[in-house]
Amino acid sequence: MKRKRYGLTSTMIFMLLLALTLSGSNTRVANAASPKRPKLVLVLISDGFRADYLDRFGDLFGKRGLKRLMTKGAWFTNAEYGYSTTYTAVGHSAILSGAGPGLSGLVANDWYDRKTDSRVYCVEDPSTKFYAGGKKKIKKHAGSSPRNFNGTTVGDELLLSNSFQSKVISISVKDRGAILTGGKLGKSFWYSSSSGKFVTSQYYYKQNPKWLDAFNAQKLAASYFGKEWKLLRPASAYARSARDDRKYETNYKGVGLTFPHKLTSGLEKPGKNYFKMLRFTPFGDKVTLGLVKKAVVAEKLGQRGVTDLLSVSFSSVDYVGHAFGPYSVEMQDTVLRLDRTVADLFKFLDKKVGMKNVLVMMTADHGMAPISEYMQEFGVDAGRINPKDMAKGVDNALDKAFGPDDWVAAWWNPNVYLKLDTIRKKKLNPTDVENVAARFLLTYPGVANVFTRTQLVNGTVTKSEQGRKMMAAFNVARSGDVFVVQKPYWYLFAAPLQYGTTHGSPYDYDTRVPIIFMGAGVKAGRYSTKASVYDIAPTLATLIRVSTPSLSVGRVLHEGLK
Repeated sequence: MKRKRYGLTSTMIFMLLLALTLSGSNTRVANAASPKRPKLVLVLISDGFRADYLDRFGDLFGKRGLKRLMTKGAWFTNAEYGYSTTYTAVGHSAILSGAGPGLSGLVANDWYDRKTDSRVYCVEDPSTKFYAGGKKKIKKHAGSSPRNFNGTTVGDELLLSNSFQSKVISISVKDRGAILTGGKLGKSFWYSSSSGKFVTSQYYYKQNPKWLDAFNAQKLAASYFGKEWKLLRPASAYARSARDDRKYETNYKGVGLTFPHKLTSGLEKPGKNYFKMLRFTPFGDKVTLGLVKKAVVAEKLGQRGVTDLLSVSFSSVDYVGHAFGPYSVEMQDTVLRLDRTVADLFKFLDKKVGMKNVLVMMTADHGMAPISEYMQEFGVDAGRINPKDMAKGVDNALDKAFGPDDWVAAWWNPNVYLKLDTIRKKKLNPTDVENVAARFLLTYPGVANVFTRTQLVNGTVTKSEQGRKMMAAFNVARSGDVFVVQKPYWYLFAAPLQYGTTHGSPYDYDTRVPIIFMGAGVKAGRYSTKASVYDIAPTLATLIRVSTPSLSVGRVLHEGLK
């Protein structure tokens, strides 16, 4: 019997080569998706930094600061917050958790608690002392911790991944800027505007770290007293910004309305008003950078053979925005000075850690609206809403509909909290009361839209961009009963005359922020694909190979990864 010969046909050879090719491709993809872990993750936040600042002022940047991020990083130019309540606490809590206010519970900087009939500040914790090791009696709203925040952060997951061999440090002028990025398990430090010192709380330490006391002993904040904030560039470079002298800007604690700004607050020596005022200048960022450098050295961040995480939230852009607006000469100068501050930080980290070992992520917690009066100069419909007067109007409208009584429990942007005891006493349907309040508010000057608790609980809001963002902002336990959305360029805040402008709306100028990743595993480029701040946490978690935070709803920004 003749034996058959079995050989490889052309089809079989093709299939074998294809399999080998795909296998090699998969291997390369797997390797690319698993870059060497960085020694340090630097989370760089500029409070109130609008997405357009990078393009508006980018030609004036040096090569080693923000422009380095823009050219060497994966820059997502179409990134936004997916909720309507664009406030500092909400944004900072979302950046490293990937969760919006509906899940995190951080519905605003402040909210009303029905059980205690009082305001709750986002990071207040009456069970802990404001100053670590301090003997002072705890004042109302003074104790600070992340206990009001639900979920975990990238830093928390990093610490859990290696039994706390890593370190997570977060620093900001604002307590909420530090605490809500540090997560539940990290260590946080923030600026005391009363003393000019940086502080922490007994949630983190029983006593202040020695290096913190050593830094405070240098009195860096006080060292700027009596100096002048002058223009960084020649006056001609500021032609793209509005004129310097505008009456609707804010002379906060004597910061002044025009250049040069004398840094004294009218005092003969550094005092409380001066330390408060310093936040409204670029030198608040310089003081923050001083503590950041001290922490890197003292804690040996990125120098111990494991991945550490350092979150730095610079606050000056936000404060300057509130006082002078996003189109002011002061804002342009602050952004240019921030560029130099970032370059200084990168240079320092290059010496201590090596920038090739640092994974950087840069973003902001929200944007900033133009000053209403500035927009009025161009014939744009704009104005200011006094929330107290609006709340009185709601009360009067409910009096007419259901009889005189006390109807409004509280107003905290953008929530009207109704008195449930009054509704029960009168045996009314809460939905009917909400609807009457909503109908009145829809006629109020400067109001664009109104949503009720019943709509949001039942998911019956209109399928619109505002409806989507409001649904994401709603938290059953902490949100109010009626929610106000102001018209574009209308100022809506608890103190309508305190600042030139504010944020907190669902509009582009408040929701759009930059997102940039730079470092190992990142594919540099400018990406116009839609991105969300929710995407930061899962992307960082993927790059450093830890679990995604527990409440994260974002996606991995794979287009910017190698």
